[in-house]
Amino acid sequence: MIAIAGATSANPAILVGHSLGGYLSLRVAVKHPEMVKALVLVSTGPGFRDEVSRGKWNEYVRSMDLGSSVSAHARLLGLQSDASVIANLTSIQCPTLVVIGGEDRRFLGAKDYLVAKIPHATAAIVEGGRHAIHVSSSAEVNRAIGDFLESAAGSRSRPPRRTIRT
Repeated sequence: MIAIAGATSANPAILVGHSLGGYLSLRVAVKHPEMVKALVLVSTGPGFRDEVSRGKWNEYVRSMDLGSSVSAHARLLGLQSDASVIANLTSIQCPTLVVIGGEDRRFLGAKDYLVAKIPHATAAIVEGGRHAIHVSSSAEVNRAIGDFLESAAGSRSRPPRRTIRT
């Protein structure tokens, strides 16, 4: 999948994903680390370690009303079959930015967990933002991503482990 987008080990990708897109980006970084130069995770969780929690999540995904604009196959992307992502977060060596809205209660703990587990992760919190922070506060999110890419992904040095509040 990532090779289709033009990424190679000689030309790794910078992956940016919101929510499920962020989780899928984590999955790529775990399975194909040579293909990922940097990660930007917006309102993203690490998945679930235990089967019961994964089962509850999968039931939630199956019950979501996505309307007719989303194919049945696309819904399958949200299902989690194992704990491979959450179990391997410490293996992710690329610079990582975790962006979260300060009012995104469901994912604030996930932000803390991701920053604690991913060795070169930092966080940006947009005060007052909720889950769709990239929509409601696009200027702040774009600024955080731009600053991160300038300091982390464009150089060989790693970003400091810190939280940036915007």
